[in-house]
Order: sequence, then C-alpha cells, then structure tokens
Amino acid sequence: MLKSVFSLSCIAALSAYAGPNAVADVSSSVAADRLEQRLNEVTEVRFFFVSRTGNYDFSDAEIREYSSVTLLRKCGGGCSDIMTPVIDHLRSATLAECISGQQSTLLMLGDITAVRYSFSSRMIELEGRCYFSETGLRDVLREDHLIFP
Repeated sequence: MLKSVFSLSCIAALSAYAGPNAVADVSSSVAADRLEQRLNEVTEVRFFFVSRTGNYDFSDAEIREYSSVTLLRKCGGGCSDIMTPVIDHLRSATLAECISGQQSTLLMLGDITAVRYSFSSRMIELEGRCYFSETGLRDVLREDHLIFP
C-alpha cells in the first residue's frame, strides 16, 4: 500500500509540475517530429513493458530483461503511420524535469532505444529530455488498437 501511495504521489507531483491545463509545449512538438522521422526509417518497433511496484531504477538492458510483456510490431516500409497515436501522445505532452526510476515501458526502433517511459508511462524521455502526459502510453495503445488492429 505504501508503495502505491508513493507512486501516486509522484504522479501527482509530476502533474502539478507540468501544469493541470498546460498547452502542448513547442519542444514536445519538435520531439514528436523527430520521433516521426525516426519511425519513417524503420520497419519494426519493439515495446518492452515492465510490471513492477516499489522503488526501482532500471537501465535499458534491465527493462528488456525484466519486461513481463514484449511486443514486436512490424510496419512495412516505415512505422510512422501505424505509430501515429504514440507520436500524438508525445506531441500533446508538456516539457518536464526528468525524474529517474519507475520505468514502465521501453520503445525500440529496430535495435536503437528511442523512447523510455516511466511513472505509469506518463513521463516520456526522448533524446535526454522529458515530457509529461496526463495519459499513460498503455491507455493510448489500448484505445487506439495499435497492438491489435
């Protein structure tokens, strides 16, 4: 129970930092454009999902090792079209201070780590910058039928 309260308090703090009614930051739009470009260059993406409670801070290799679900999504001649919900998720996020730990999802483009998600996939880390979204990536994937069309 204490661990869950800690996670919820971290999410509340992140939400307050990003601002409850914040408009998408220009930087998140630029980051989304970069992600879209990189997605155009690959024919598959991999998601690694970690289901864990408590305080932890994993490297990318540990996220891959400890993931409870791993998904490979082949996209053909470029993945940007099929990954539009993921791009839009980043585009709508707001610039935030990076906070380490609580990694929940890793998105890899081919063999390259592209995006690291933490705090119930609400904290998005791309190219050393972090963004906060009110919605977690898992909810986006579930609602947009990205995994199971």
